[in-house]
Amino acid sequence: MNADMVIVGAGIVGLCTAVAAVRGGRAVVVVDPGSASTAVSAASGGLIRRFDLGGGLGDLVSAGFDRMRECATACSAYQPTGALTLQYSNDPLPTHVRTRTVPYAARSMRRRWPQIAVPPNVIGVFEEGAGWVDAPVLLAAIRSELRSRGVEFVTDRADHLVTDRGRVRGVVTSAGRVIAAPRVLVAAGIGSTRLAATAGVDFPLRTRRIGYCLLRIGRDRTRGLPTIVDRVGGTWVRPCRDPDLVLVGRRQEVFGVPAEIRHDISGADVHEIRRTIAQLLPAAADAPLAGGVTAYDVARPAPGDPRVRHCPDPRGLTIAAGWNGGGFKAAPAIAELAFEPRVLVEEEV
Repeated sequence: MNADMVIVGAGIVGLCTAVAAVRGGRAVVVVDPGSASTAVSAASGGLIRRFDLGGGLGDLVSAGFDRMRECATACSAYQPTGALTLQYSNDPLPTHVRTRTVPYAARSMRRRWPQIAVPPNVIGVFEEGAGWVDAPVLLAAIRSELRSRGVEFVTDRADHLVTDRGRVRGVVTSAGRVIAAPRVLVAAGIGSTRLAATAGVDFPLRTRRIGYCLLRIGRDRTRGLPTIVDRVGGTWVRPCRDPDLVLVGRRQEVFGVPAEIRHDISGADVHEIRRTIAQLLPAAADAPLAGGVTAYDVARPAPGDPRVRHCPDPRGLTIAAGWNGGGFKAAPAIAELAFEPRVLVEEEV
């Protein structure tokens, strides 16, 4: 089997890159043993906004937001609730969002959103038109589009990369299938480390625990509620398709967890989420539990480590992993960095 590009990993980064490649007229093969529902991206809360996306990619990510929203709207996976980011009043705003957001003082926020409580030294940065994406629905829709465009999904595990004279030449799967291509994107989450090593590339990653729960606070308290990212308290919350529910999570710094997704959550995690979210959304403190998810994302060991690497040796190999939860929201921008039509045209096989 031959292709212009092999993409290993069918999460949101891999799929968005595949779309960019196909629309650029390239033949693509996607290698992933799972389905849309088993990708770790499916466990994402799906918050999309311009603020603080992509680790400082700025205008590129802002443009990516527009494409993500357009794609998600087309398959009815997008909910334009608006997005409110809370931060200390003396923290600077990213330059790429200053003209696209409305700042709110604490008192103004309490008037507009009486469900929430914020201290006086906190401001809210509100983005009209932002919101959240139903991640499983969007992933399934993108896979369907790619299939309709003739993209083949190989449901084997990528075993190793093929290299020759300082260039990547393709991928061999666990079933012994050889897929020849002059360019390979590895976007396989925690598995990217093992696969990169088969080409002599060191790309360390670690898992980090994520968890969130569904709380039944009632539609009178969800009405008009935006998605909220509280950079002060380390929590986030968004409405759900069911108007009685909110999805609530908190920042966790627990690393080295199993790479698995469970559709349940421990009592201890629920207690800690309730305790922290009650400072922002008091109605959540004792609201009935309606479900939860315990999963993981993948991070680079140091916050400043690059998360997209174009390898000089072997040439043609790109690794895009370690987004620590931001990969879903910044995926179109990552696709631009990972897929370079000019390189594909100019480099010889």
